[in-house]
Amino acid sequence: MRVEYAPDRAFCRIVLTKQFQGWSEIAHGGIVSTLLDEIMAHAVFHHAGMALTARLNIRFRSMAPIGKPLDVTGWIDQRKKRVIEAKGEIRLSEDKSLVAQGESRFLLTGDPHAAVS
Repeated sequence: MRVEYAPDRAFCRIVLTKQFQGWSEIAHGGIVSTLLDEIMAHAVFHHAGMALTARLNIRFRSMAPIGKPLDVTGWIDQRKKRVIEAKGEIRLSEDKSLVAQGESRFLLTGDPHAAVS
C-alpha cells in the first residue's frame, strides 16, 4: 500500500491481484479486513502516534473485485486520552460504490500527543 495523508485522513488507491482472491475474481474477506485495519492504523499513527489495534469490526457491503482500483480511506473518529476510535471504508474507484466499512479502537503505546510523520 502506498499511503498518502490529508490533514484529517489516510488514503490509498490499490488494485488487488489474483494472489488475494478468495472466490473467482473476488478478493478474500480477510484481505479486505486487512486493508481496512492498515488504513485506519496509518491514520492513527500519522495523526495521533503509535498504537495497537484493540478492536476491529468490519461490515462487508459488496464484493471487492480483483483487478479493479479500490479507494481505501481511514480517519480518526474520536480520541479519549490513550484510546482512539477510527473508521475506514473501501470504495470502487470507478463509481464510488461502497465495498466495506471498518470501525476500530486503538490504544496509544507512547506519548499520546506525539504523531508519527
